[in-house]
Amino acid sequence: KAKYGATKKKAKKYKNKKTVKNKTYYTTMKKTSAYPKHKVTTFNQSSAIVIRTKYQGHKKQSWLDFYDKPVKCQRPKSMSVFAYCSEHKLQQQSEFEQNYRD
Repeated sequence: KAKYGATKKKAKKYKNKKTVKNKTYYTTMKKTSAYPKHKVTTFNQSSAIVIRTKYQGHKKQSWLDFYDKPVKCQRPKSMSVFAYCSEHKLQQQSEFEQNYRD
C-alpha cells in the first residue's frame, strides 16, 4: 500500500570516471535571501487612513457623469499616452469647473 508522502526509490546513475575528469566544475555563489534580515518597521495602525477625492457628494456624481475617459486611456501602454491622458483629464476638469453650478 502506498502512503501519502512516501517517496519512490530513485534508480542509481553510474558515471564513467573518464568523462568526469574532463568536465569543469564551477563553484556556486551563495544565494542571498530576498527578504531583509533586519526588522521591518510597520505603520502606525492606531490611526485611520483618510483618502479624499477632488469632488465629493453631488459634485462628484456630476463629475462622473461629465467625464468620459478615452478608450486609449483605459490602460496606457507608453509614457506619451499617459501624459496625454493626464492633460486630457486636467482640461476636462477645468471645463467642468467652469460649467458646474451648485
